[in-house]
Amino acid sequence: MYQCNDANQGRLSRHEKDLKQLVFDREPGIMTSKDTLLKNGIKLKVKAAGQKVGLEEVSIRLVREKERATKAGIQVKFGYLLPKQFNMDLCLDCILVLNRIPKEGLEKTPYELFTEIQTDYMQDFQVEWGQPVVIKKSKGVISDLKVTGQWGMVVRRVINGSGVLKVYLVQTRNMPTAYNLCML
Repeated sequence: MYQCNDANQGRLSRHEKDLKQLVFDREPGIMTSKDTLLKNGIKLKVKAAGQKVGLEEVSIRLVREKERATKAGIQVKFGYLLPKQFNMDLCLDCILVLNRIPKEGLEKTPYELFTEIQTDYMQDFQVEWGQPVVIKKSKGVISDLKVTGQWGMVVRRVINGSGVLKVYLVQTRNMPTAYNLCML
């Protein structure tokens, strides 16, 4: 979240990016901050309610198309249909992937342009969203005869070079904390 104050003076503090222009549709919270924004060198471009919707609709359509394609691919490749409870996770994963693939005419991905961190494709894209995986639990005692693995489904990939996954455990029907990816 961006806050305009004297400390950051129009810069996104985390990545030191200049914020030059905001496009909004006459929202009261933004309109009251107009003078502060201008003082910090940020141009406020105010649009009518329906004018800026076009770009948003294109972005939403792109995410929905990616989501539908991913769902269809999972059904064909892995042979099961995903429950609707995972739609939000799938949308978030699609957005992460779209931000980490290069756009036409650009050498860097949007993620790299903003953060200056390169995507580690070998680490982050080892598994597909929705792929069935076996999660190995650590044993308390080596001679213990308890089952050490559970079936899970990948519901979120943390695409930052860490190989961390969030999984839905089928047997316990919960999503515990994220796991580090370790492929054999």
